[in-house]
Amino acid sequence: MNSPRTLQDLENMIKNEIQENIHLDYKRSSALLPKNSQEIAKDVSAFANSDGGCIIYGIEEDKHLPKRIDSGVDHNIYTRERLEDVITSNISPRIEGIEISQIQLSSDGSVYIVDIPKSSRGPHQARGSYRYYKRFNFKSQPMEDYEINDIRSRNHTVKPLINIDIEEHTVLVYFVIENIGEAVAENVRLNFTPKPTWPENVETAPILKDGIRFFPPKRKFYIRYHPFFQVLNETSDIVSTFNVTAEYCNSEIKQKISDSFHIDLRDFLSTSTPKSTMDWQDEKIEKALKELTRETKRVGDILNKLSTLGGATGLDLSITTLRNIQRILNQQDDLEKISPYCDGRVFKEVLGIDVHLAYRISHFFRYQNSEKSIMDIEGITEEIVEKLKRHFRIDQEMTKC
Repeated sequence: MNSPRTLQDLENMIKNEIQENIHLDYKRSSALLPKNSQEIAKDVSAFANSDGGCIIYGIEEDKHLPKRIDSGVDHNIYTRERLEDVITSNISPRIEGIEISQIQLSSDGSVYIVDIPKSSRGPHQARGSYRYYKRFNFKSQPMEDYEINDIRSRNHTVKPLINIDIEEHTVLVYFVIENIGEAVAENVRLNFTPKPTWPENVETAPILKDGIRFFPPKRKFYIRYHPFFQVLNETSDIVSTFNVTAEYCNSEIKQKISDSFHIDLRDFLSTSTPKSTMDWQDEKIEKALKELTRETKRVGDILNKLSTLGGATGLDLSITTLRNIQRILNQQDDLEKISPYCDGRVFKEVLGIDVHLAYRISHFFRYQNSEKSIMDIEGITEEIVEKLKRHFRIDQEMTKC
């Protein structure tokens, strides 16, 4: 149900006879008298240990139906802050997310509406009686042992979303705020006690001034502080010990949460700092750049070799090569053989022989003596001769011994 926020809302509840239930309780204004502090703690903790709900102080009821608005609580004496203090000091552990609103009836009287969320951090105990209460039908009554254990198990199912820690990057101290959960943290507010000695321009940062409205999982925020050597200097006035409270709403369970952290930068005295995530990333980038440099050089070497194929009009291809391309396109098996009157590099590439033998063969064809045979070339073998016959246009007489 939606809690009343105006006098008209209260009058409509009476007119429509909205009955008390597991989520709603009507109380007279006198229920807030100082002598009733333990009863207040019992009722509020019962809602938190159950499914949450609303207590309205200032409405008379009869048989669980609202009858009339009474004269109200004297808000000049019993303020909202005082009611909040009574609730906080008489319930353990503290219930996060309680909201107290006030509807003024006159110059002295007001109705107080206390909205209590279902708690994931219970069970909550009324300190005066040392008992745990639950909401059952229209009443607050003591819980059984198994019910208390069930509430405790509920506490383990809701994990905190916000974590606050310290990191060092290039000697600077950073407060790191991270959403370590699986749900969005909404309306995150950070409270530091005592107030840090923020560097210039950091104190007015939106994250500190306005909070974080939408904080998705796995996101991190870094807040710059001072260099470690300045913070830990014995004569430094920089605050080094903090209590940090992160207040936020868990969007998954629609509940307000408050997580506290204690940070003492003096714990880092006489210690060494391991490599940070940023340092590891720097090393990865450096390694990747070296690999990229090697690969670029390799590609450059290949391009240098390919540059010899290029001419003013494109690729420098021989007529024989062009004809053979034509034969391949025409699906012909017999390729045209190469003229033997070529450079030694051609023989080296085609025959797969060493450069010296390749140039001796080239010299033989360019300056051949009709009385000599290929077999007279130093280093020639019958296997190489067969390759010559297969790939080059040569006279059979040249291959005779």
